[in-house]
Amino acid sequence: MRVAISGARGFVGRRTVRDLGAAGFDVVPLVRRSGGTDDEIAVGDLAELAPTLALPAIDACLHLAGRAHKLNDAAEDPLAAYRSTNVEGTRRLLDTVIRAGCRHFVYVSSVKAAGERSTAGPLHPDDPMHPEDPYGVSKAEAEMLVRETCDAAGIGWTILRPPLVYGPGVAANFHRLLRLALSGLPLPLGAATNRRSMVFVGNLADAMRAVLTTPESRGRTFYVTDGEDVSTADLIRRIARAGGKRAWLLPVPRTLLALPARLVGKGGEFRRLFDDLQVDARPLREALHWTPPYSVDQALQLTVAGLQGQGGGAGPAGQ
Repeated sequence: MRVAISGARGFVGRRTVRDLGAAGFDVVPLVRRSGGTDDEIAVGDLAELAPTLALPAIDACLHLAGRAHKLNDAAEDPLAAYRSTNVEGTRRLLDTVIRAGCRHFVYVSSVKAAGERSTAGPLHPDDPMHPEDPYGVSKAEAEMLVRETCDAAGIGWTILRPPLVYGPGVAANFHRLLRLALSGLPLPLGAATNRRSMVFVGNLADAMRAVLTTPESRGRTFYVTDGEDVSTADLIRRIARAGGKRAWLLPVPRTLLALPARLVGKGGEFRRLFDDLQVDARPLREALHWTPPYSVDQALQLTVAGLQGQGGGAGPAGQ
C-alpha cells in the first residue's frame, strides 16, 4: 500500500514514516520544504497548496500536518490563522490526494475538537463537540470538511483524535513536565489526583497502521490512547521512577494554587494539571482488534531515556 503522509518531519510524522516503512508500506513523505531524503515531496504551505501539484498515485493519505496549538498565540487573529492551515490547508490537500487516486483519507485531529475536560465520564467519539479555543474550533471544522468531502468523492475516511501525545523528543508542556519530574525539586502537585488520557507516539503510529489495514475503520471517528489514564501526581512519580529518581510531591490543595496561577497568566496550564480529560478509546480497540504495543511505563522509560540522552536529566539518581 502506498501512503502519503503530510507533516512527515514533525514529531508524530517522523515516527509514523519510520514505523510504517518498517511495516512494509510504501511511504510518500510530504514536507513543507525540500532538503531531506530523495523520497520526500515538498508541498509548501498547505494553505497555499497549488491546485496543479501532482503526486504519484497513492492508495491512502495520513494527514498529520497543521498549525500546532499554542497557549498564548501571538497572531492578530488566531482563529483565522488556525483556519488558514487546519481547514483551508486540509481542503487543498484533500483535492490533491483525491486527484492522485487516494481511496482512504485519515485525518489526525485532536481531542480539543471535542473539548478541554471530561466532567461526566470519558468523552465518547459520538458525543457532541464543544471546542473551547480557536485551535479546537479549527480542528472541529476540519473534521466536518473531511467527512463531507470524502463522502461526496466516494472515498473512505477515518478521523483520529489523540489526547496528549508524548515520546522521545517531545517538546512544549510535556518536555517541561519531564524536566520538573526529574529535577528532584519539591513540587506542589501531590493533590493533583485528576485522570487524564494520553498516547505514546509509538502507539499512535501503530494505531494508524491498524486503521489503514482494517476496512472497519472507515467512516468512523476514534479516540486513541495508551489504554491507561493517569493523574498528574502519578505521572510525575512514574516519570521520576523511569529516570531512576524519586519524586517529592507536596499535597497542596488545588484552591491554594488556583489564584496565584491565574495572577501570573498560567490558568490554562493549571487547569491541565488538575482537570480531568478522559476519552473512550474502546471503540477503536474493539473495531480494529488493536492493543497498544507499549504500556505507559515502557513508553515513559523510552521518553525519559531520550531526554537524558540529550543531556536533559537533572540531579543524582534517588534524589
